[in-house]
Amino acid sequence: MTVTTRGLATGGAAVLLGTALTLTPATARAASDAEPVPIPVEPFVPRTGDDAQLVRAWERWQSRGIEEYVTRVSLSCFCAPRPALRTEVHADDTQLVTTIEEDPQVRRVKGYGADRLFRMLRRAYAEAESVEVEWTRRGLPREVAVDHVGGAVDDEVTYRIRFAAR
Repeated sequence: MTVTTRGLATGGAAVLLGTALTLTPATARAASDAEPVPIPVEPFVPRTGDDAQLVRAWERWQSRGIEEYVTRVSLSCFCAPRPALRTEVHADDTQLVTTIEEDPQVRRVKGYGADRLFRMLRRAYAEAESVEVEWTRRGLPREVAVDHVGGAVDDEVTYRIRFAAR
């Protein structure tokens, strides 16, 4: 387990939260019936000043050459409950994002591919009071805990990530 802490305080638990859609029952049915449209993945490119552990993890991930995989990301915070998101990635396109619940729904969001997770971590390292990351052997984050404002209550966010190569 690797734990990294870095300081720069900013406010708001929403800094790392993914974009989510609020669907009415009618639009949810229409979205789940529609053929999913692939969304190109915005690649993560290391920059000067990026956290060294983040860059090393990205290099480990890149060395694996995995082009087809599935992530499952769940979020814990002091916010409204949200279902976990399952993201299928193939050859740098997000193919399908679905919720993980009794009645899975196709979502029109970017999902959580590896590149997006690395970009989220870059932002957290730059803006949050502290960031703790548990990394996998492949170089992907397994769990990310972000405290945006030290000493503040209810601003912490934790992501739990599962990964499966296809």
